[in-house]
Amino acid sequence: MDKSIIEQFEDRVSYHDSVEEMLKRIMTDGLSSVFSRWEPQEKIRYKFCLEGISCQLCTQGPCRISDKVGADKGVCGIDADGMAMRNFLMRNIMGAATYAHHAYEAFRTLRATGEGKSPYQIRDEAKLKWMCEKVGIDTNQEIPALATSLADLLLKDMTVGPDEPSIMTKAFAPKKRIPVWKDLHIYPSGVDHEVQNSIASCLTNVDGDYVSLATKGL
Repeated sequence: MDKSIIEQFEDRVSYHDSVEEMLKRIMTDGLSSVFSRWEPQEKIRYKFCLEGISCQLCTQGPCRISDKVGADKGVCGIDADGMAMRNFLMRNIMGAATYAHHAYEAFRTLRATGEGKSPYQIRDEAKLKWMCEKVGIDTNQEIPALATSLADLLLKDMTVGPDEPSIMTKAFAPKKRIPVWKDLHIYPSGVDHEVQNSIASCLTNVDGDYVSLATKGL
C-alpha cells in the first residue's frame, strides 16, 4: 500500500470519514461497535474454530479434531477436511438464504406495484422492458402487466428444481460457464432447491465428503 495512504490511516479504523464520524458518535453515546468488540475477542480466539475443525451440530458433540489425542474424526465419522468444508458451506447457505429472502420480497413488491397495491411506481420503464426481453416475456403489453408477468416469472424461477431449467440462469449466466457447470453436474437450480439440498447435506451422516460439500457451495 502507498505510504501516503498508510499515513492517512494512523489513529483511524476506516479510510472513510463517514465511518469515523459514526464511531465518534457511538463512543460519545457510550455504545460499543464491531471495532471495540474485536480486540477482546482477538485475545481469546479459539484455535479449533478458526481452523474450522470443531463442530456443535448434533447431540453427539461438540467435537473437534486434534492430532494430540488421536481424534482425527468426529463422533459421526467426519474428518477435518469434511468438518471445515461443512462449516464453510453452512455460512454460504446463510448468505444465499438471506439474499433469496431479499429477492423474494422485492419480487412480491414488484407484483404488488404492477397490480396497483403498493405505494410505488414503475419509473424506469425501459429497464423493465429490457429485463422482460432477457427472460422471454412479450413486451407488447402495458407496463403494469409487464411488472406482474416479470414478478411471477422471477418468483417461479426461485423454486425450480434440477429437472426444470432455470430461466434466469440461462439468461444471465456467463455463456462459457454453462457447459462447464453441466459437465461438473453443478448447473444451478432455483435458490430454494439449492439451499434445501445444501443444508440437508450438512446434517450428521448425510454428506461428510469435503469435495461433495464444496461443489454444493459453488
